[in-house]
Amino acid sequence: MQEVLLNVIKSSINEILAGMYDAVRIVCCASHDQYILTADGELKKQEISCHEFWQRPHPCQNCVGQRSKHSCGQEEKVEIYEDKIFLVVAMPLAGGEYVLEIIKDISHLIGARNEIIQRCEQLREQLEVLARQAYVDSLTGLWNRRYLEEKFPETLKKAGLMGKQVAVLMVDIDHFKQINDTYGHNFGDRVLERVGQILQQGIRGRDAAVRYGGEEFVVILYDVPAEVAVRIAERMRNQIAAEEFQFCDRQVRVTVSIGLAFSRADKSAEDLLASADRRLYLAKQQGRNRVIWTEA
Repeated sequence: MQEVLLNVIKSSINEILAGMYDAVRIVCCASHDQYILTADGELKKQEISCHEFWQRPHPCQNCVGQRSKHSCGQEEKVEIYEDKIFLVVAMPLAGGEYVLEIIKDISHLIGARNEIIQRCEQLREQLEVLARQAYVDSLTGLWNRRYLEEKFPETLKKAGLMGKQVAVLMVDIDHFKQINDTYGHNFGDRVLERVGQILQQGIRGRDAAVRYGGEEFVVILYDVPAEVAVRIAERMRNQIAAEEFQFCDRQVRVTVSIGLAFSRADKSAEDLLASADRRLYLAKQQGRNRVIWTEA
């Protein structure tokens, strides 16, 4: 390699790429002579091969210099060396007689990238929690009324298109105002929490238990025959009636009334909830602590 060419390359690189590289390798494709130009401007001939430069036992099958020589264009690759990550940009010179490799330590950029990805993932998780909290009742941990109003209509529509029946249980704790007045609101909250747990435990993963408001809950059962939905409602009612709540030295029991309605092609989500609510009212009228699934 002529000294003049080396000096031209050296001066040009320092003028154009000053501070933008950590090292530059110049390879003569015919003789395989290699020179390295460091960031402080020193040019040295190397007595080692490319793969030895990168501390590899064998030549790299994806040699960026060879790729640049054969393509007659710019090629890039990433190298790992002594726990650092380098970007290597290779380009042919003098009609392919030489290959110029510009080497830049990008470890800090990879670190920044990884940090950004990690922080974005943390942000995504936080936003997922916030989004979920918007649809979750803070006391019982069940879905809330907003979830029911925003998500249920579309889910009901999809179930209808698939020919699946949906059952809606409207559940109300009997005499809950009297419970609050007699035992206090903290006790009332315990009752709400436990009733919510029983409802949640009585359904499958595809179903939904919702705190509709106050002492009223909604349970949505997807793809169930009517008789199965009635059995589930009766089981929930019996489990709640059998539950004992400790208040000082007293054992307190509560009951629920349940109105049950089933989806039809001509029924909207609002219609279905209204049907379940009417049947809940009938259950209250007929003495409470019962399941009503017809209006006859």
